[in-house]
Amino acid sequence: MRHKLSHFDCSHNLCHIAPQVAIEKFVFGVLHFELHKLY
Repeated sequence: MRHKLSHFDCSHNLCHIAPQVAIEKFVFGVLHFELHKLY
């Protein structure tokens, strides 16, 4: 039971973290692309 609860907590945290990471990667990718377009 305890193991399942901790697993759920991990999954729940992952759901909150994943979108932030995706957004950061997207923003970084766009900035990187813009820099290469300029130079």
